[in-house]
Order: sequence, then structure tokens, then C-alpha cells
Amino acid sequence: MKITPDIDEKEARQLLEEMIGINSVNPDLAPGGEGEKALAEYMKEKFESIGIAAEVVSLGGSRANVVARLLGKQEGKTLMLNGHLDTVGLEGMEGDPLKAKMEGDRVYGRGAGDMKAGLAAIFLAMKALKEQNLPPQGKVLFTGVADEEYKSIGTEDAARKYEADGCIITEPSHGDIVVAHKGFIWMEIDIYGKAAHGSNPQEGIDAIVKAGKFLTAMEDYGKNTLTQRSHPLLGSPSIHASLIKGGRELSTYPDHCCVSLEIRTLPQEEPEKYQQEIQDLIGRIQKEDPDFKGRAAITFSRPPMEVDPSEPIVQSMIAGAREAGQKEPSQVGKSGWLDSAILQVAGIPTVIYGPAGAGYHGAVEYTELSSIVEVAKGLYVAAHDFLGGGSKR
Repeated sequence: MKITPDIDEKEARQLLEEMIGINSVNPDLAPGGEGEKALAEYMKEKFESIGIAAEVVSLGGSRANVVARLLGKQEGKTLMLNGHLDTVGLEGMEGDPLKAKMEGDRVYGRGAGDMKAGLAAIFLAMKALKEQNLPPQGKVLFTGVADEEYKSIGTEDAARKYEADGCIITEPSHGDIVVAHKGFIWMEIDIYGKAAHGSNPQEGIDAIVKAGKFLTAMEDYGKNTLTQRSHPLLGSPSIHASLIKGGRELSTYPDHCCVSLEIRTLPQEEPEKYQQEIQDLIGRIQKEDPDFKGRAAITFSRPPMEVDPSEPIVQSMIAGAREAGQKEPSQVGKSGWLDSAILQVAGIPTVIYGPAGAGYHGAVEYTELSSIVEVAKGLYVAAHDFLGGGSKR
């Protein structure tokens, strides 16, 4: 017997159009970005209009989270539904990126897919649960968060303040269930030379030229070492040089060059392992070239995420996606990093299940309206299933 609710596609479209029209560009990414506060206030009003308690949580200035709570009839487990409010910048987009445009099933605009479609699906699912006097027990906790596109201050704040027995993040997944994703490490490699006048090669050591030796060795490390490690859903780790800077002026041998690199990591891998391997690589170059001097330092990292398929939240999400979707849901991995890693580290088993679309961060971004309806139905069934049992807390 089907238990999925009726979700009004017209309501989904109107909701998405209104959210796209609210500038929630992350100000740490783009000059003039207006932050998340206006969108947080909009969602608070929408939830309150259907009888669900909500509040805006200030993170300073124009940065804010929004939190809504739907309580069951009895005490029980807590299901968190999470999505980010911020978007990347508008520069380079076609037309008016803050005015939604419809073409068939597609809705275009900045944030349409990443991830205002997912926020709309959460709202519609919680509205359907409210109308059906669900959940039977426990509660649904919505955390609409700031800053996922930069340093995730919103989900970090939510992870400190709230407990949950499971979480679903509605990042775009095309109806698949993401159960693993890579982490990342940002590292700086400082390479030192010796400054001298350009006419005195016997006195100078060119740090930029020496950096070339490191880059060649780094490429070999990526091809020959990292490709030997593999995860069934995520493939191999990867490394690339992101930025390079060095030198003072044209007539001076550069005494310093800095290579900034990124490594994408797999579950069960620690950042310190990679720092040591890069430092060992530097050591091998130094043995071959006594004039080479360098050091590696981690500047920032985020962990990978993997959730056990036997976790109740995974099984409930499979049930929801199966009931709502047009296909058997797949459990997949994602190469990009998501806020799910923060929640997983905080002890909240987390999966990702969201709408379809394309062009995220690009000049032409869209989502598929029908997939918002499908995801809302899947969330409804998953919440009903997950909160139907006893409490673990």
C-alpha cells in the first residue's frame, strides 16, 4: 500500500521561485554577497504559517541559521533534516540569476539546484507530516545552515547545539542515496632558495625552479602511489597543485616559492599520514639535490564521511526513496565534500538524498521540479519509517 503523500508541484514551484529571488550569496566567497539571514527569516515565516515552530539563529551580521521543530505525540528519536542556505556568487551567470526561469520541468537560477530545491523538498515533506499529524513519536528537526560553501560555520554550530539519531541532507543526488564522500586536505609547500642579483648565477638559488622538481615528484606520487589506494564507492585519492607564488622582481633570484595543493582523501585516512608522505617526498628530492630545501604544512582539512549501510537512517532512506522514486535507489559515493562529515563526527549517522539538476556553481544552474516532489515524498516516508520505532536516547 502506498503511503506517500500528495505534494503540490505548483506549491513547490512557487516556493522555489521565491527562494531563488532572495540573495543568499555567501559574503566570504563573493563581494556584495548578502548572506543567509533574509532566507532564514523567510523560511521561519513559512514554517510558522503552517503551525511549525521555527527560529532564526544569528551567527553574526548577515549570517544566520534557521531551525524548525515538528514534535510527535510521544517521546522518541530525533531525525534531523539539513540543508544549506548560502549560494556561491552570481558573476558570469546568464540573465538575472535571482529571477527563476521555467523551461519544461527545469527551474533555472542561482541556487536552484545547490541547494534551494533541497530546502523546498524539506519544507514540503514537513508540511505533509504536519497535515497527517506525524511523526507518531520523536521529532523532526530542520537545520537550515549558513556557510556550507566556505567553512561550514552553520553546521558546526548546529552540531554543537543539537543531538539527533540520524540526519538526511538534501544536497542534489538525483534521487540516489549518498553514503560516502571524500575529505580534503589543504597544504602549503614552502621551498627556499637564495636571493642574488640576476647577473650573479653563482650566488643565487632559484626557488621557483626548485619548485618544479617538487611538482614533478608530486605528479609521480599522484600517479604511482595514490592510484594504488581505492574505495569501492569513491575510487582513489587525488592530489593537485592549486596555487603557486614566488619571486620578488625580474632581476633577482627568488629565495622563496610556495605551492598550495589539495589532496582529496578516503575514509579511514588521517591528514598526518599525507603530511608525512609529502615531507618524505621532499626528503628524497633533498638527497638528490643538496640545494633543495622545503617543508610541508597542513593549513586546513575536512574529514571524509562513510555511514554503515546497516544504520537505521540508511535503511529508512532506502525505504523512502524506493516508495517515492521511479527507480530502485542506488547507494553511491560522492567525490565532493559535504557538511555530512561534520555531523558524522558529532555522532549523527548521516545520508544525502536530494533532487536532480546540473550546473551547480556554473553559469547556467537548474533543478528539476518533478524531482523536488519526489524527494519530498521520499523524506516523508523516511521520517515516518525512522521515527516509528523506539527511542535510542
